[in-house]
Amino acid sequence: MIRSKLVQPPLGHAVIDRPRLSQSMLTMEPAPVTLLTAPPGYGKTTLAAQWADRLRLAGFTIAWLALDEDDDEPRSLLAYIAAALAEAGVAVKPMSHGAGQYGSSVKNSLATLFRAIEKDERKLLLVLEDVHRIRSDAALAVLSALLEWSPSHAHVCLTSRTRPALRLATLRARGQLALVDANDLRFNVEETAAYLGTLATDAVRALQTESEGWPVALQLARLHLERGAGVPASGRFAGRSSDLADYLAEQVLETLPPEPRDALLKASVLDRISAHLLDRLTGRNDGAAILESWRAANLFLTAVDAEQTWFRFHPLFAGFLRDRLDRSTPDAARALHAAAASWFAEHGLLLDAVRHAQAAGDATLVATILEEEGGWRAVLRNGPALLRVFRDLHPAIVARAPLLRLGQIFHMLQDSRVAEAQRAFDQLVDGAGGIDGASLQPFRRDLLMMDLLLRAHAAAPMRPEQVAQFERAIADAPNEEPAHAAFVELTALAQYWAGDFDRAFDLACHGIRICQRLDLGFIELYCHLFAAMARFERAGLDEAQRFVEQSASIMRRLCGADSERLLIADTFLAAIEWERGAPLPPARATAAYLDVIDDGESWIDLLRAAYGQAIAAADADILPSLLLRAERLSERPGLPALRVFTVAAALVRAVALGDKALAVRLAARPELLAALDGENADWRASTEAALGAIDWALARGAADEVASLLQRFEPPARARAQTRLTVRFTVQRCVLARMQGDEAAARAHLAASLQQAAPHGLLRPFLDQADRLAPLLGTLPAALLQTEKVASLVASLRAACGEGDDSLTLRLSPREREVLRLIAEGQTSKEAARQLGVSVNTVMTHRKSLYRKLDASTRARVIAAARAVGLVT
Repeated sequence: MIRSKLVQPPLGHAVIDRPRLSQSMLTMEPAPVTLLTAPPGYGKTTLAAQWADRLRLAGFTIAWLALDEDDDEPRSLLAYIAAALAEAGVAVKPMSHGAGQYGSSVKNSLATLFRAIEKDERKLLLVLEDVHRIRSDAALAVLSALLEWSPSHAHVCLTSRTRPALRLATLRARGQLALVDANDLRFNVEETAAYLGTLATDAVRALQTESEGWPVALQLARLHLERGAGVPASGRFAGRSSDLADYLAEQVLETLPPEPRDALLKASVLDRISAHLLDRLTGRNDGAAILESWRAANLFLTAVDAEQTWFRFHPLFAGFLRDRLDRSTPDAARALHAAAASWFAEHGLLLDAVRHAQAAGDATLVATILEEEGGWRAVLRNGPALLRVFRDLHPAIVARAPLLRLGQIFHMLQDSRVAEAQRAFDQLVDGAGGIDGASLQPFRRDLLMMDLLLRAHAAAPMRPEQVAQFERAIADAPNEEPAHAAFVELTALAQYWAGDFDRAFDLACHGIRICQRLDLGFIELYCHLFAAMARFERAGLDEAQRFVEQSASIMRRLCGADSERLLIADTFLAAIEWERGAPLPPARATAAYLDVIDDGESWIDLLRAAYGQAIAAADADILPSLLLRAERLSERPGLPALRVFTVAAALVRAVALGDKALAVRLAARPELLAALDGENADWRASTEAALGAIDWALARGAADEVASLLQRFEPPARARAQTRLTVRFTVQRCVLARMQGDEAAARAHLAASLQQAAPHGLLRPFLDQADRLAPLLGTLPAALLQTEKVASLVASLRAACGEGDDSLTLRLSPREREVLRLIAEGQTSKEAARQLGVSVNTVMTHRKSLYRKLDASTRARVIAAARAVGLVT
């Protein structure tokens, strides 16, 4: 983050008040959007700074951002706008402008900005300088949204050399756009006289006519006159403002001694100048003194940071100097750019270094700088603006440079060209990309990381030997770099996809420890989520909830309390509560909920959970539209498996709703049949398909089909130690035994499933078959019910079967019943958490749920309501 871009430039000593503009702009309540558009040298930045100072005195909060070419990318642009707002005191959390695997969507980031602005009720002016540098459609769409949807107390001022391609017509039609152009910014005769002081009226009129009121030309004329030169003869410049500027600038330059003049020409290649950088370009060690002499001479030099260590020339003056340098020493600029590139690279300013290396026309230097920064890994630290550099590298440059070729492949991935990236990667590994196997050996770990990233984007299942290879790479090269943390995180996800949940959990916890040492918040929050997912499959619901809550805490810290990213944690928490028997909120099936999920992260596990919940909460009328929506979404790279998940979930829901016609259609879907036939090696797809098919077979009374499916799919789930799934399969075996008339076997299967599920509070598998299990509940052995957790589970199940207060008891999950009992015993949240082995936050979450379900606002009322229906004594 370049902090100098967030600093409002100071006003020069010769700035004058311009009443004509003050009446139209400076002293009035600002329009929602103000656009200052004019060619260089018309004083756009000066006017915006004057306006900002006036509004600041009137109580406005002022945020300032000077845009450059690197901001022509939505995430970078949003990150800098957020930083500008934060610099001004608006409570918006920093946004990542890096190219990450699970980066927040542009839409969600915009929503976060809007909420932060809305919550800060102070009047706000956001100045965006040099908007003409923003050209991409995606970045322009971000700016258009910012202009159209910002809260009413927020005002935006844009400065631009040209009319930006923004959606301004609607704003103008509503009277919400104020336009100030070159005609408004020109000095008239009165303003020219005030600016030039005691100059004779005829001379003022001559200069005003010659300059056409161009502010920078008059600034040069003033400097020219202050040095004792006379006013040029009328007609010398034939009314061309550019000629006048060149003449006056040359007059200024010729008055300087040779060494400062030489330094001035060399510094003209720089967009920003510091004393040490100037020393590198001049080969001297008096850069600080030279800069001070330029400032004293008023050579159009402006500080761009509060510490006044970085400066820039006025663009027109810099352009004149560069033109003079090119004419006097044609090859000098290339060498100066190369020297600047090396200096910036040495000081860790990679984007500046690459930009100057490109300006030097030195493709080898560009490649060298990128390779020394780790090639493709440099993108993780410097953001997506660097991806364009890899994209534009000539094939000959990367022919023997695997780290650079990986950068090009990474660019394809971030551009959602997954298939193209995979082909390029395969060619690289096979040597078809011009790099032989021996040359690739030192970069074996980078290749493995890219392979992991490709698989993560494609959601491809992992073969055991592939996962083992990733594991060996971690063991062979342990280190504490950010790239290593990302590798550990991705390998944890690979182990989860491979079905080794214990190893996935251990790796996720290892990643958490690394991230905490290196302060890698975004990687850490996903490590927490992967740990939760691994525990969830083993039915460790309390531990899974704790990890999700910790992830949510990190999200709030990084993204703000209102961030839509929190919906990720909310989705996983709802999945945990669903397994405990809690109902899903109706909102899960709404378009608004899915809009946020769809526009967020193309992460198959999140979408699987979100759409599974939406389908489970839907009625028969909504199911077809949900399936169509998921089918369209599954066309994105890495999401084809979403079709299997949603079809299987819809089949379960259709059976539960008794919609046989829909169930028949779903059961015949080819993706479901392919998963059942073993054509899909992904355990998630095959088990989801099996659960749906078994439910449908049970509904039809097809006992042989149920037995065959259980025989095929239950053993792998047990081998993976998936407690959540094995309980569900055991319950289905219980129902099958009853269907076959074997009541003893049915009771045995029910007892076994209850014993396995009770320690985890796992109620959902029983609720899904409640009607079929009801006749067995009264025949359970008394010894089984002596265990408190089993008894609690059975009580909830009886309520579901109509053998209790189904208006209340059924609504409480087993864990909520446990918390309720401890509350009734007088235990505090901390004491209850210690006894249950969960976090205090988990207990507090259950307490809030109890208050809501029992319609009570105090602890005493919760206990009274529970006693009234016999939940506690």
